[in-house]
Amino acid sequence: MKRRSKEGRMVQMKLPTRREDAAIRRGIRGDPDNPEWTPADFRRAMPLVDAVIACGGLRKIPVLLRVDPDVLARFRASGPGWQTRMNAALRKAAGLPKDSPRARARKRGRVAG
Repeated sequence: MKRRSKEGRMVQMKLPTRREDAAIRRGIRGDPDNPEWTPADFRRAMPLVDAVIACGGLRKIPVLLRVDPDVLARFRASGPGWQTRMNAALRKAAGLPKDSPRARARKRGRVAG
């Protein structure tokens, strides 16, 4: 079978034989640390970002954001915590809840500290 590589070149792929595929599947079934997913597992799955937020690993995501100089100057002039205030203003403009997903998870007791 031929497929296109990430670089755009055509490469020949060798698929496993039925015997090799059966051996792979036996290995999967025999691995208690990495069992094959059931339909119930897929129903419980959540996007990675939601899972990271739920376990408390994600605080803020650094981004490169272009804003007008006067907007930046106004927020910086308000003193320490200007980035937090800018985030709150963006949340309000986006129509999002006042508190972050992490803060809501903390209130529900799903995130430490």
